[in-house]
Amino acid sequence: MAREVFFSKAADGGTIEAVINFDESAFGVSEHDVSPWTIAISDGRRDLGRLVGFEGQGQTIIGMHQLKPDPAARRGLEITVFRVNDALRATGLDATLFGAFERWLLKRGWRGNVIKKMKFTDPQLVVPIREFWVKRLGFELILAEEGKWDEHVVKRWR
Repeated sequence: MAREVFFSKAADGGTIEAVINFDESAFGVSEHDVSPWTIAISDGRRDLGRLVGFEGQGQTIIGMHQLKPDPAARRGLEITVFRVNDALRATGLDATLFGAFERWLLKRGWRGNVIKKMKFTDPQLVVPIREFWVKRLGFELILAEEGKWDEHVVKRWR
């Protein structure tokens, strides 16, 4: 597994870093395998957040998670977990970190669909979570269609 720091920022007497761990022999290139990846966010003293997901051939990733079909998706990057602490969320660093992750993907030449399945059903959480993904990060909301696909957000890079 390769390990790369893609975000670093001085804060509160320390440095907040986001580090991705991924299989560089499969990420963005494997035609058959699905490759797991993880991002650890910390300030050197404590865990501040985590992103976890899978990357692979577009139709495989879309099919794994019962999402709306997209025949044009060359690759798929699915985000299973996006967790940050309250301090990062309050300062907007959650969106800043995600932007840094997107730049990391683009620098690698990655193209495809970035996908997050929406799992929350608590009415107090649904709207803020949708707003974060759609309004702050620029994703498109795909509402669930019973028997076809689950609610999710997608950003398409061609």
